Amino acid sequence: MLAVGGSALTRLKPGPYASLPAFVTEHAKPSDRIMAVNFPGFGNLLSYFTQPGQCFASELSDRLKVIACLERPNMIHSEGEIWLNDHDSSALGRELKASDGDGQLIFWALGRYQDRS
Repeated sequence: MLAVGGSALTRLKPGPYASLPAFVTEHAKPSDRIMAVNFPGFGNLLSYFTQPGQCFASELSDRLKVIACLERPNMIHSEGEIWLNDHDSSALGRELKASDGDGQLIFWALGRYQDRS
C-alpha cells in the first residue's frame, strides 16, 4: 500500500469485488492496474457540482485523462450512479480503512502496464 497525502492507494484484484462494472472486469488482465483510494473527509464532495454539468469527481476524471493519459471511462466513485454493491462497498471500506464521511475512488489503467512484481 502507498500513502498519498493521508490517503491509502491500494491495488485491487477484480475477483473479490464482483460488482465492479462489467466494462472493467471483462477487459481486465492480470497485468492491468485497478486502484482504489480513500479520501478522508471527502464524503459528499465528490458529487458537489463545480459548474453546471460538472461535479468534482468529473474534474478528477478529467485530470486522470490529461495527466495520466487514462481514457474515459477511467474511474468510478462512491457517490456516483455506478458503484459497488453494498457488500463489496463495505469490504472495500474495510480494506481502505475508510470512515463515515470519507469518499472512495476506483480507477483503472487497462492494458497500459506490465506487472514487474
